[in-house]
Amino acid sequence: MALRASLEFWVTVSHKAATDPVRTIIVCVPGAHARTQADVEAYCRMTGWVDEVERSGDVLLAPIVPDGWDVSDVSLPKRLYQQVRQSLKAPGESAIAGRGGMLWAWECLIYLVGYEDGAVLAGNALVAHPNFAAAAVLVDGNGPCDLSAGDDPSDHWLVAHPSRTRLNRDVPVHVWLVGKSAADQAFLDHLIAVNRASEERACDLGGHSATAYVDPNNPAHCAMVTPDIRSDETSLSRVAMREVFGHVIRWKNGPDGTLALHHGKDGFYLSGDYRHDVVRVGATEYPIAVYLPQGAEDEDAKGLPLVVSLHGRGEPAWVFARKNGWEELADETGGFAVLYLDSPGNLWVFERDREGLLASIEAAVESYGFDSTRIYLTGFSNGAIMTYQMATTHPVTFAAASAWNSPGEMACREAHLGPYVVRPGFARCGWQMPFMAIMGDSDDKAPADVSRELAELLPANGCVGTGRRLKSSEAYPASRGYREGERFSTMLWVDADDRGMVASVVMRDMPHGAIADEARAAWEFMSQFVRAEGSTQVQEVR
Repeated sequence: MALRASLEFWVTVSHKAATDPVRTIIVCVPGAHARTQADVEAYCRMTGWVDEVERSGDVLLAPIVPDGWDVSDVSLPKRLYQQVRQSLKAPGESAIAGRGGMLWAWECLIYLVGYEDGAVLAGNALVAHPNFAAAAVLVDGNGPCDLSAGDDPSDHWLVAHPSRTRLNRDVPVHVWLVGKSAADQAFLDHLIAVNRASEERACDLGGHSATAYVDPNNPAHCAMVTPDIRSDETSLSRVAMREVFGHVIRWKNGPDGTLALHHGKDGFYLSGDYRHDVVRVGATEYPIAVYLPQGAEDEDAKGLPLVVSLHGRGEPAWVFARKNGWEELADETGGFAVLYLDSPGNLWVFERDREGLLASIEAAVESYGFDSTRIYLTGFSNGAIMTYQMATTHPVTFAAASAWNSPGEMACREAHLGPYVVRPGFARCGWQMPFMAIMGDSDDKAPADVSRELAELLPANGCVGTGRRLKSSEAYPASRGYREGERFSTMLWVDADDRGMVASVVMRDMPHGAIADEARAAWEFMSQFVRAEGSTQVQEVR
């Protein structure tokens, strides 16, 4: 199968692939086995990758290089992904709505595998394009990689024209070196340097001992070494998929993304970190997950405020939960709980799902005794559209709201997500709804201009004047826990009592993603407000 004569590949798509984002596993097999499609397929089956991808519901791509890896460009894995990602069709009838039946091969979930001389090519690709993959496994790479590309400027492939430039050697990568690859000291030294790995730890990977070199400030910045696994051992693919690829993600939140650890699907449901339930409205089920601050028991939840966090299109709660920093902030403050919901088919549709959302909130409040006067609604992308819609149609439920990276009115209508984003006439309906809108300046899916939304929100909240531009150094200082506060550009509108009621925030160098500082800013804004039962007005928390 080929997109171009010079770029041939073999692909297999799991029959389980459907509405969840799929992981893209790119396997560079040894050159001697990479000359024909039949050879590539046989090697991928022999090493267990086909079975693992089928089990996990993902996609495998394997380049075919008739002339060998020595004449292949290090950008080949990246070019292959870019050409194939929009043509991966869902094998069954279930696919994310609005994507034409195609699977979502997300930039956050790309993983690279290399064997022997294929591992050398993959290693060189990690040096030249370290922002591409979330994690990699290199097996029996014989010979050092070309490390010179580490001194080249990053290609910043997630943001076309960022405000700042950094070098490839400044971008962390998560790599497991196996067999002969583990003996490549020059490459290991490079990985330790780019990952700022100041700690050495012993770890177990599915029964295989490994030495891990880790950044203590971010365990996803890690190089692991295991010299004693044979390249043909099928357990290697199983361990890599479950223990490495299953827990590392590269969030799409800046020019080069950010590596982070996450639960994975099994961990989300089995870890014990969340309280799971299902709310049924008619024939529709809404799985919900409640997160309490670390160390809190169910009885400690009584009286806590509740943050409701809505995922984006195609981004189920098991992926989304750790994305936006709410859990970290809940642990830090002990001041609120978080409610995550899964929408049917990973898509929020207002008319279909608004009663399900309200019922889920009601069920959580009843079960845990959360403070019903301090319920705060927030969402990302498709979830941000739902946040606007719910906050302005059912304002009695929420004390404040914050929408992140919301597509506009046209996108909402084209995708049949509802008749409006902000309820028409909300400006005159008599209900206050404190609101913080957060956008990215490099977001190709959601506009940074929210003037249409502000035209309804500002009058509804009694805002006066033209707004104030906040100084980032004062509004988002490191002394209050902000790590990237300098990326914020904020306008704040106040009411006649000088209360900040509406805020518009633009994040510098932000694609269609989010950072934890946004949760901190949204919490500081929303948590000021309380809505007494049935009241059209909000009060400040005292």
